[in-house]
Amino acid sequence: MNKTLRRIVTGIAAVMVLGGTLTAQAQAWTWTSMGGTVTVSGKTISLRDSGNDGHFVTTEYRHNGGASTSGLANKLGYGKTTSATMSTNITNAKVCKSGGGVLPVDCGRWYY
Repeated sequence: MNKTLRRIVTGIAAVMVLGGTLTAQAQAWTWTSMGGTVTVSGKTISLRDSGNDGHFVTTEYRHNGGASTSGLANKLGYGKTTSATMSTNITNAKVCKSGGGVLPVDCGRWYY
């Protein structure tokens, strides 16, 4: 392969790699635990109360490459959903259920 053709092929390969990086799709997933259902699509997280047990649900989630942790509470009631949008993709989350009154929340495991 001559030098000119090699440069063209190398340039096309570099553009394909960079283009793939720039157009990568955000990961979307749903996780149900502890009476709540978390749905993540890139930077947006939604929390639905799916327990019908009189307890509200919360979620802790990680974003910013896992370096930051935030939380979202859903006190709207059974079957209702609340959501939040972050500036970076959400990487994982866990669902927690209120203990009622002054009792602490009980959390499930992290979903990765």
